[in-house]
Amino acid sequence: MDACMEMVRRRRHRVDSGLKAETRSRLVSMLYQGGGATAAVGQAAALLVVMVLYGACAPGHLWMWLGFFSITSLAWLLLIYLEQRIIESRGVRSGSKKTVLFAAGALLNGISWAVLPLVPGTHAPILVNSVVVIVLISISAISMVTTALYLPAFYAFNFPIFLSLLYWSLFVAQEANIPLLLLLAGYMAVISFFARQQNRQINESIVANLKQERLANDLAKLNRELREMAFLDPVTNIPNRRWFEQVAEQAVERAKRNRSTIAFALLSIHDFKEIEKRLGRKAAEQLLVHIATQIMQCIRKTDTVTRKITEMARIGGDEFILLLDGIKERENAAMVVRRMFGHLSRRVMVGGTPVHPKLNAGIALYPDDGATVDILLNRADRALYRAKRLGGNKFCFFTKIEGEKTMVWGGAAAPTPRPRG
Repeated sequence: MDACMEMVRRRRHRVDSGLKAETRSRLVSMLYQGGGATAAVGQAAALLVVMVLYGACAPGHLWMWLGFFSITSLAWLLLIYLEQRIIESRGVRSGSKKTVLFAAGALLNGISWAVLPLVPGTHAPILVNSVVVIVLISISAISMVTTALYLPAFYAFNFPIFLSLLYWSLFVAQEANIPLLLLLAGYMAVISFFARQQNRQINESIVANLKQERLANDLAKLNRELREMAFLDPVTNIPNRRWFEQVAEQAVERAKRNRSTIAFALLSIHDFKEIEKRLGRKAAEQLLVHIATQIMQCIRKTDTVTRKITEMARIGGDEFILLLDGIKERENAAMVVRRMFGHLSRRVMVGGTPVHPKLNAGIALYPDDGATVDILLNRADRALYRAKRLGGNKFCFFTKIEGEKTMVWGGAAAPTPRPRG
């Protein structure tokens, strides 16, 4: 019990670790996708500030600040571009440990905004300095859209701005320095709180989406496995009767449209019950697996005989069904079955005992012997029954005339003489 609980804890730890890593990867991807837009919006805001303050400040100071701001913005954009290329070439996780560079870019951009109060100077009208403060406060709030995805980047961007506002409240504002300082400090605390809340909500949203995606993937995988189980034989891991009936229906419809001939060859292992009784059920199942594997190998061969086998399945017990296409005459189907007998009758070790399996086969053709899958399977089974009575490695074609049963063995065909009245 303790061992089981430990395995559960380890598996849960691996799942949680993978979830955390994937969440961080998603955050990094979102960060770099929105970082370029943030830098571009910041550059547009800087141009707008220059236009607003152009008549109230020395033009040289404004252009110098704008130049410095543009350099830091371009550096940030270049960093984002390079990091995106790394992420695309090596995967998102490759950039997850390098977000400190993004935070460094955010710090440079924050410094470029923080020096804005130095542009008008301490002797500028209070209205001009108030506009500067409003700009800084607004930029700090707007930055949460992107930088809140990665809190170190948020703090790196806003810390220089906070110091700039602190400088303005102590040395530029003419009255009420302490209350204004407390007000600004409270504002920074509030936006920090909301940034952390936004970061937590984004993380929770990503985790919820990841869990939903994993659940959807698990359900899709389970559905695929269930479909495979519904159409696969559990012993031999090849298609089962249900699957064969579906593809056979399509083959019959196709042959009907093309006015072509297809054949159902129903194979069984001769004296399989005696083999199972002598060697045991497990060994008998091993023989079934061997026969199924050999049939699959025959199908994969590219010679002109076995390539006529288009589908195969185990339909129950020791019986396998082959769908033969491109049949122009009965001898074509007979050649395929002879080739299968020669390939499947080789000596094989089953449960440590050598076995020389022999087979029987019954063959029914569309459209000569039936127009539906059920009829063709039934008539192939009737032909198989007659072949079993002839001994091992014998096969028969179904024929509607009971007095003229065509029996084929040893590479030759001989019609049974019609009984005389």
